[in-house]
Amino acid sequence: MKSFYGILFLSFFLCSCGITDRRSNIYYNTSDDAVVAAFDRFLRRSVNQSREYGGIIYRDNEGYFYTFTRGLSDSGALSFYPQKFNASSIAMWHTHWNSEGDFTEQDKITADRLCIDSYMMNKTDVLFLYKGCNL
Repeated sequence: MKSFYGILFLSFFLCSCGITDRRSNIYYNTSDDAVVAAFDRFLRRSVNQSREYGGIIYRDNEGYFYTFTRGLSDSGALSFYPQKFNASSIAMWHTHWNSEGDFTEQDKITADRLCIDSYMMNKTDVLFLYKGCNL
């Protein structure tokens, strides 16, 4: 399980936007299923609203689920707040509403410092995976 402090670090590292995380109400069989469900739900919204969405993929005894939050409008800033789930953090996910490219250097640094994988989908529906823990 990734530490509470690692997730707390991500919160302050990216932005203090003040928008709280919420949890999906559905369990998925795999982390990939949870990631796809999160992007299916939030990518078009992200592009239409000109804001990033993102969260953490967790695993507990019942399966995989995701949390979600939104960034400020017209901003790349996004905060993930620590959650008090009895679950392991598996990966983080987020959208790039204004990009056709890959991960930013900041995205990679955050995934490496938290030592979790990061998924990103851009406005062209291309899904990228960055394997964290490269420090």
